[in-house]
This record gives sequence, structure tokens and C-alpha cells, in this order.
Amino acid sequence: MQISSIAPLRSDFHVVPHGVYWEVKQEHHAFTWGTYLTKAEAVGEATTQARQGHVSLIVHGRDGHIQYSNNYENVLDPFR
Repeated sequence: MQISSIAPLRSDFHVVPHGVYWEVKQEHHAFTWGTYLTKAEAVGEATTQARQGHVSLIVHGRDGHIQYSNNYENVLDPFR
């Protein structure tokens, strides 16, 4: 008999501006995955992490607003 059904906490990755740099952050975590000189570098790292974690990537602009997102929840992992 199932007592409760609690979905696991998703931890999507965000690319956000930080001064002149770009940071990769994960929801529900206090630490920063990395700080990068360019947005492209940050998006590359965040994409890798989101694909491996089967979560979403949310990319923000300099103004902090969301520019776009990609969902990697159903991406097949060739190494599994």
C-alpha cells in the first residue's frame, strides 16, 4: 500500500548574469556551479549538467529575464 506519493525535487540549471560574468546555478542549491567569462561558455556547461541530470536549462539575459529554456528530462543517455 502506497502511503504518499512525493515527486522528487527537480533541480533545473540556470545561466544568470553576475556583474560582467555569467554564472551557472542549480535550483535548490546555495552554491554556484561555475563562473564564466562568456555567456556561451556558461550555457555550454549548464547544457551538459542539465542533460546529465535530465532536467531543464533556463537561460537569463543581462536584465535577469528568461530568454529561453530547454527541457532535457526525456533525453536518452547513451551510457546507461
